[in-house]
Amino acid sequence: MTCVHNASWVYQRRQNVRTAKIDPDGQDLRGASRAPEFDSSPDMGGFTISFFLPFVADDLYNELLSEFPLGSSPNVTFTILRSGYSGPVISPGCVRKVTFPAPYFGETISELTVAEKGTAGSKSTIVWRQLTSSTRLNLLGRDGIPPEYIVTLEGSTGGTLVRIRYNFHKTDMKGPLFFLSYCMPSLLQFQLSLNIVDVWHAEMVRRQHLPQEKPTFIDLPGDKSEEKSIRLKALQQPTHPCARCLGGGA
Repeated sequence: MTCVHNASWVYQRRQNVRTAKIDPDGQDLRGASRAPEFDSSPDMGGFTISFFLPFVADDLYNELLSEFPLGSSPNVTFTILRSGYSGPVISPGCVRKVTFPAPYFGETISELTVAEKGTAGSKSTIVWRQLTSSTRLNLLGRDGIPPEYIVTLEGSTGGTLVRIRYNFHKTDMKGPLFFLSYCMPSLLQFQLSLNIVDVWHAEMVRRQHLPQEKPTFIDLPGDKSEEKSIRLKALQQPTHPCARCLGGGA
């Protein structure tokens, strides 16, 4: 499906995207042309969330690699420090700075290391590797290995299974809430799990993508009751983010 944007909305969004031909150290990168060589980072911990959206996988992939990516807060500013080594500006090798207002105050710089658009029956994968972070909430790697943000998309009947992986070792909190550093991974996972489906769904609709038809349930009351039961069980498990934060799990 081809996305048709509202012209005024696109114009407003693009005011938050700037391009500069420098790397994080200030070096001019206009002559960079080498092919990227990226190694996958080992599993350092972090967390993963999975959910289903009634949209075509290709549309989600394109929006995640747009100038103002899907799910971004309208208050952040994106600056392209270096274009990708080949193809579009946002392709492997692209270096991007994200500037955050309150309450995080600061910026992160990340490099796109993987952007693989799957064909029919295969997964699409996007990986951003964090180079630097100077906000009130920082994700930290281990043994010199930087943290990563990984998204995989698997299309199926009626929509796409989305899997988001935050691969990091620990968090660093600054400011008055520094004492929450230990709990922050669990709290972050819990907060994302609560609203990411609604936020992404609303954003896709606003970007003029039509949801696919919902499956027909034979026993809707029974299905809702079962879903409620599963959610209650999840909250009672010691592996739930809130339970881990309160000392109920490893």
